Amino acid sequence: MGTRLFATSFSVIAVSTVAACGPAAPAVDHAGGAAGTVAVAAPELPRAEFGVSAAELGDRDVLARIRHRAHVASIGDAKFVLDGPVIDQRSEPTRTVELPIYPVIGESGDHVRVVVDGDSARVAVWIPRRDAQSVALAPVRLGDDHGRADAVSGVTLGAGEPVVAQPAANGLRAVKLTDEYVDAAGSVPASAIGEVWVVGEHEPFDPANEDSSEPPPTHTGTEIAAGPIRVAASDGAAVVATAKQPLPARLVKAAGAWDEVEVHAKRVRVHGFVPASTVTANAPARDYGGYGHGGGFGMSDTIDIQVPAGACLYDRQGGEIIGVELEAKDRYSHGMVAPGWWQVVVYNDWGVLSAVVHDVSAATDPKAASWETCTK
Repeated sequence: MGTRLFATSFSVIAVSTVAACGPAAPAVDHAGGAAGTVAVAAPELPRAEFGVSAAELGDRDVLARIRHRAHVASIGDAKFVLDGPVIDQRSEPTRTVELPIYPVIGESGDHVRVVVDGDSARVAVWIPRRDAQSVALAPVRLGDDHGRADAVSGVTLGAGEPVVAQPAANGLRAVKLTDEYVDAAGSVPASAIGEVWVVGEHEPFDPANEDSSEPPPTHTGTEIAAGPIRVAASDGAAVVATAKQPLPARLVKAAGAWDEVEVHAKRVRVHGFVPASTVTANAPARDYGGYGHGGGFGMSDTIDIQVPAGACLYDRQGGEIIGVELEAKDRYSHGMVAPGWWQVVVYNDWGVLSAVVHDVSAATDPKAASWETCTK
């Protein structure tokens, strides 16, 4: 089996300083900022219904209909059904480096139901919520520990931006970015942080689109060097964020020895000031690379069963549909588990999983089976 690469496409939501903050407060002195500070308001969180079932995962347009997403930080225990057994028990979780994104079709208490492609099948698994990375649920400004931010300069997190978040205190949560491009930290309204976010109606998930879980920073033609981005045009002004490597930027205004810029780094926007000497105009597009992950497996003491595209995958005989076969596949099998029900093996990020396919003719030979299908 070849290497399985997971990917997604998305649109970063750019939010202006005014839109991301609440009503302006009277100007006050602020660590070098000339415009004073404003209170960071809790963002309005987008809502969407969970409208896709596991039986529909083979439908042609299904990924465009799924609007919930989660970054997965740890591949650990998972279940096909909430009250069912753990599938492919692992001795310890596997931490992921690139925080891949998965579509989500359900939430229930401390579990999240993610959709995973692999081995020519698409299945839904319930994972512990603790295995999902904390993210911004909607565009929100980073503020200080009193919930205030500079009126002009600062950091805006886009929906889905991963963070390390501390417990809520006084209605705020202290967060630090887990970003390979920008270092930043601050506080946001507690309601702005969670594990599952909602994307726009025109942001379908495409697992075959790229070789990484995120696209690279947006090329703008202008680039800033790695280093601090300040709240004002002064070496003594507070640092709002630090570029960890050269990054695309938009020149807002040239101001002598300093340039006012907006940095474009995936789901983060940083507005601030950098020395003009660190800004490069007409910069070529940079290859930021990406991550891929996957693998393969083999099994002995099994038979092969040819499962057709569209076949329903069940968690057990007579149980719940948990996924759909995407293309015809010769699958490893340990044989019939009950009349009309045959065990098959599916491999994906959560390991070697045991599912069941249904023969509506109840044939004793899988070569003569008439497999139940789920696709329209």
